Amino acid sequence: MTLRILETSEYLAALGLAIDEFGLPTRASLAELSRLALWRWGLCPRSSLTKFLLERARAARLDMAEIRTRIDQVINGLIELGDIAKVQTTAGTRLARTKPCWVRLSDEAGAVTGTLPSSALGEGFSGDSPDDLVRRFDPGTVTTSVALREHGVAERSLEGWLGTPGFVRSLAHRDTAADGPVAAIWDALVREVQHRNLQISNLSGVRALTSPPGGFFGQPDGVPEKLGRWGPPTEEGVWLARRQGHGQHQQSLVIQVSSKEQVVSLDLYDEEDFRWALIARGCALGERELITAAKDAHGIVLRATFPLPGHATRALRLLGHRPNEKGWSWRIRNAALPAAREAFERMGIDVQD
Repeated sequence: MTLRILETSEYLAALGLAIDEFGLPTRASLAELSRLALWRWGLCPRSSLTKFLLERARAARLDMAEIRTRIDQVINGLIELGDIAKVQTTAGTRLARTKPCWVRLSDEAGAVTGTLPSSALGEGFSGDSPDDLVRRFDPGTVTTSVALREHGVAERSLEGWLGTPGFVRSLAHRDTAADGPVAAIWDALVREVQHRNLQISNLSGVRALTSPPGGFFGQPDGVPEKLGRWGPPTEEGVWLARRQGHGQHQQSLVIQVSSKEQVVSLDLYDEEDFRWALIARGCALGERELITAAKDAHGIVLRATFPLPGHATRALRLLGHRPNEKGWSWRIRNAALPAAREAFERMGIDVQD
């Protein structure tokens, strides 16, 4: 028997890990290990998957301080993509494997989702960067097409993959037809606030979105140079606003200002409701919220100028990848830009060059 000391790169490859410039496992390698584990197990608690990934990182003698955060980000991203599912069982919440499918983003760009591991598909399926959770491929390549057919991976449209638009929930809250346009949310909110009698006596802590789309969004509770589009609601009209709630919580409102002494308010349900109300207001008033598109040597960078609802971030996660999990920028291929424009048009968002 011959013993040989493995090189670090060989050992990491045996563990299924790739390391980035920060000494952390890449998001792509953690995603692939997660899919492989769920493909074998079928069903497991989230804690078991987290433990499995942490043990791999510990075996590689990596710095554990930031790895748990990255693992949580990757699992959340895979759930959003539908590569794994969060299900309720009699034993509690579990993670489960999902049926694979592929989405055509253009004639040259496709994306595979579902738990089926990349190792089963073979060559030609990989992300655009170590941060990319999605397996991308060229639909026109014979080998990739054969691999998909062999595993029964069916094609879906981007619209079908995204499912019911997120604003339908906001429409339902206002007893508005579910097949109505996103602008109908704002119309319903305006009607509702006009019939409210809940007065706001002190406007000192209230900030409204008074500036047009496209600029620095800002923070309603920030210092003056960080307010961005937020300002005191001094003009008459109906505005989206925030005020300080309990503790650090910011309360989202629709307010109608008739005068300094007469301001009525309507509470919104949650952050998602606020974000769709913001998009709906832009559609209704003819000043749509914007995502900017800028070309560089590596493709296209899409940058949101406002906080996106979950339906939009799910689309972006399939279309491209986010270099910084906390940022508002996403990188996509040039070929995927038309699909991005079409998807966001259906949501009432403009993509501006």
